[in-house]
Amino acid sequence: MDVTMDTDNTSAPNTTTPTEDREGAVLMGVITAAALFTNTFTLILFTKVKLNSFDIYLINLLIVNLLYLVIACPLDMVHRLHLFNWPLSDITCSVYLYTLWTLQYLLPYVHLLISFSRVWAVAFPVHYSRTATISRSVGLCAAVWLLAHVITLPGLLLDEWLYRRPINVYGCQVNLDTVWSQKIWLQFLQIQGAMCEALLLLVYPYIRFKKRQRDKLANARQNSRMGSENRSREHMQLVAKNHSGECHSDGSMAATASKSSQSSYAFLLLTLLTFSLFLLWTPNIAYFLLLSVADIPYDPVVANVVILLFNVQIILDPVLFFLAMGHLRTAASDMLRKVF
Repeated sequence: MDVTMDTDNTSAPNTTTPTEDREGAVLMGVITAAALFTNTFTLILFTKVKLNSFDIYLINLLIVNLLYLVIACPLDMVHRLHLFNWPLSDITCSVYLYTLWTLQYLLPYVHLLISFSRVWAVAFPVHYSRTATISRSVGLCAAVWLLAHVITLPGLLLDEWLYRRPINVYGCQVNLDTVWSQKIWLQFLQIQGAMCEALLLLVYPYIRFKKRQRDKLANARQNSRMGSENRSREHMQLVAKNHSGECHSDGSMAATASKSSQSSYAFLLLTLLTFSLFLLWTPNIAYFLLLSVADIPYDPVVANVVILLFNVQIILDPVLFFLAMGHLRTAASDMLRKVF
């Protein structure tokens, strides 16, 4: 998956006009500002609630998003405003390329981790309930960070040490034109990025199927329990001539409903994330994969559109958290009530 933000980082010729480049910088600035607000606000909300192991994966996504927004996006806007002529130092260029490539290829793995945690929860619920701890979630997040560095650093380091062309002439970009090994590395990154999205889409039907099975089983158990409670209540009414059992039954039903709601927000969030990723990531992945492995002409307008679509997902991630997670909405309401 080539999800680079600027056209030159695909080593395609920069055929955009100065107006298009600056318009791209303005749009990137708007997206960055909106995403900074939504991600920062949601991260603050997580400090106000009791965390569980699943929340750690979501916090990990917010951290990756924020690093990308704080480092890569502003440097990308500088690059665009100077028409892809790099006005900063060589070290700043290296930092820019590191965050641009590593964090962008980390994002699919972070989303995969969220999906596979749900696979673990629905396929092996007993094992998940016993072993899914906050410390284990932190360890898994660290593992995907390591994996992203393993696949991106070799190409970036080789470019830094051997292949990078003068940035005052070619701008700040990875040299993918003149070195065949770098081209193979790029194609590998793009193919594994496409495979990540394919896995995200393929595991969702399985998670949905297993959840429906569990919901049917839970409903059957609840109906059986309610039948038993009703028989007990009728017996108590005959013996004690009162309706105290009715209140007890209502309380039990409310507790069961609350527990069910709490366990289902993760699935609702996964549904929203999967749908939005399909809409916003697929054009980017498909276009740059075809650009790399097939002989199709480079279109700077299409490239800018699919790049901006990819970045819109960073705005939506925390918004979808907020929509799916009632306890975050409650925390937001409490925090705003204290402020205002």
